[in-house]
Amino acid sequence: MPAFKLALFAVVLAAALSLPPTTAQAQLGGIAAAVNDEVISFYDLEQRLGLVISSAGLKNNIETRRRLRSQVLRTLVDESLQLQEAKRLEIEVKEKDLDVAKRLIEKQNRIPEGRFADFVAARRISMDAVVNQLKAEIAWTKVVNRRLRPTIQISDEEIEEVLERYQASAGKEERHVLEIFLAVDQTGQQESVRRAAQRLVEQVRGGADFQALARQFSQGATAAQGGDIGWILEGQLSPELEAALAALKPGGISSPIEAPGGFYIFVLRQKRVRGGVDPLAVKVALKQIVLSLPGDAKPSVVERQQSRARDIAADISGCDDLAATARQHGVGKPGDLGELHIGELPDRFRSVVAGLAVGQASPPLRTPDGLHVLVVCSRVEPKATIPDRDTIIDRIGRRRLTMMSRRYLRDLRRDAVVEYR
Repeated sequence: MPAFKLALFAVVLAAALSLPPTTAQAQLGGIAAAVNDEVISFYDLEQRLGLVISSAGLKNNIETRRRLRSQVLRTLVDESLQLQEAKRLEIEVKEKDLDVAKRLIEKQNRIPEGRFADFVAARRISMDAVVNQLKAEIAWTKVVNRRLRPTIQISDEEIEEVLERYQASAGKEERHVLEIFLAVDQTGQQESVRRAAQRLVEQVRGGADFQALARQFSQGATAAQGGDIGWILEGQLSPELEAALAALKPGGISSPIEAPGGFYIFVLRQKRVRGGVDPLAVKVALKQIVLSLPGDAKPSVVERQQSRARDIAADISGCDDLAATARQHGVGKPGDLGELHIGELPDRFRSVVAGLAVGQASPPLRTPDGLHVLVVCSRVEPKATIPDRDTIIDRIGRRRLTMMSRRYLRDLRRDAVVEYR
């Protein structure tokens, strides 16, 4: 199973704290939907809602659950269709497939080998919810690889065209963009999709993790990568999308943008000049000091710990004296995160670390584990390059395969009998 298909679980498992209590409907085993006579229970829905809420950093309240319920149920319906298609084609998800997926998740999250179950249990995550989503991802990947991948052909002319565009665009501005795409597949669906897109924008502006929402809800070609389109040269998109991006500053999120096929939501991560260094490819050595802070801590406790973390950050002058600074403030031994590319960091850390000089401490960054103060111990910038032929082939193939996969699922949805209860 490709590693990019598992990125969803890296985010879900790293960010999740706990599942909400089951509702009375879930406890009774009520039916939320029937997909070609196969049942999705309220229990299934509640479990998935818990994962989505936790991974996106949303408030776990009645209003959030009400807003997300229809979108999460649609995801579960799609997964049911994917599993049914795999069964029709006699494609199985075997235990060894799940084991491989779990090992990859361990590697992505730096979990000790074989400790996946302990990691899940410690965060009060439902193992059933995680495994069910893994099965759907693996099954659909196998379906797509068998039915669609052999049909993809990429000509030398296509590759040369991409290389020529890279060479001709040196010195021009390009933008690193994240997207969520919500399709309008049926007549009369436009207004409901617009409202769903607006709700996602409001959730992100309220502090939700954009990439976690993209992985769960985007129907675009980049959903598996958390909506990460990559670097786009100015002028490559349709006029309405270009106009929306032009109005954004780095870090900004757009309102829903209507375009052929559906609605887009954009986040502009960074800008650069084509031919320059990719900021996400910069390699840094990081250390950190972590102050514990429960997710349900009172505002007074949060402010006290944040003030303490700011004082620690102000006293840090580099990595060499980090241990002494930690002892001085009575906190635990600093953690060594090792060397990694900025693009490998959680989304909420990337822009902060990208702007830190060597030896400089970050402001306090909150995660489910507490407050983090990060220090860059070294920085290595890669040489500016254009992609080689293999990289171009991989990018074209992934984009084409994902678009074909989306059409495949749309056809399954069109032919299915789905009843919402």
